[in-house]
Amino acid sequence: MSEIEIERLVSSSSHVNRAARWLNEEWGQALGFTLGQTLEWCLDVTASDSEGLFGATLQDRLIGVALLVRNDLESEPRLTPWLSGLYVAPDHRGHDVGAILAGVVEDAARHSGHDHLYLFCPKGPLQKYYTSMNWTVQKHTTVDENPAIVMHKKLAKS
Repeated sequence: MSEIEIERLVSSSSHVNRAARWLNEEWGQALGFTLGQTLEWCLDVTASDSEGLFGATLQDRLIGVALLVRNDLESEPRLTPWLSGLYVAPDHRGHDVGAILAGVVEDAARHSGHDHLYLFCPKGPLQKYYTSMNWTVQKHTTVDENPAIVMHKKLAKS
């Protein structure tokens, strides 16, 4: 079996369109964003010095994505940076791809001088998933009138 490779996607990457489509289908549409708006957001992230869009590939096929963004929750403007949009293609779940991507985002945040990283997720299985990777609950909140949890992770110094 081939090795999973992780790359920081750039605007010219052939994987950016698929990443935007996954993110839009998983979360963007429900938030009222078009595919074009989600693609524009992904391209903005790839152009940023302090943010990043990371892709996991297997035999040059995109199998997962994750983003490092300055802010992912308007109600928490002081918290930065955030792990956002962690998505693994259904046929590759359960093989640590998500943990690998989360680790790459953690490394990127640490490399940028941050000692904490944040995320938000709904209560339930995702909370348990992140807890298993040493994330802790920072606070309970609501996102679009749905119960959610802001989680944080203290980043070990490299």
